[in-house]
Parts: sequence; structure tokens; C-alpha cells
Amino acid sequence: MDKVEICKVQIGTEIYKVNQLCNNDVMLNEYRVMHGRRIAKGGSWFNNRLAAIQFMLRIAFEDVSQGTIDFEV
Repeated sequence: MDKVEICKVQIGTEIYKVNQLCNNDVMLNEYRVMHGRRIAKGGSWFNNRLAAIQFMLRIAFEDVSQGTIDFEV
């Protein structure tokens, strides 16, 4: 089981990304949302690319709006 990076957002030092799983170079309709090197809470299984990307953006926005990410302007 391999993975291909579909989308990536970096805010300061925090990285959010969506990976698509593939098996023997065959792309599967399975997506995971990652926060750094971990699977994001609630982001372990998506079968729709758009839903996975929307979830990634939502958790990144929540982290920024709550002030949990320290970054310099």
C-alpha cells in the first residue's frame, strides 16, 4: 500500500495534507487527512476527494482561528 500526496497546506511549521492510497500503482478511492506525520482526528477514511480536501481545510482553519498555531507574519 503506497500513498500519493493530493493536496498540502503549510501554515508556519504545521503541515496539513491529503493522501490518496494506491495499491500496486492502481489509485484507490481512499483518502486520508494528515496533520504533520499523524492522521488527523476524524480524518482516517474518506472515499471522496473533495470531502477530504474540505475536511483538511476546515481543521487547518480551526487551528488558526483558535490560535493553536504559532507563526510569524
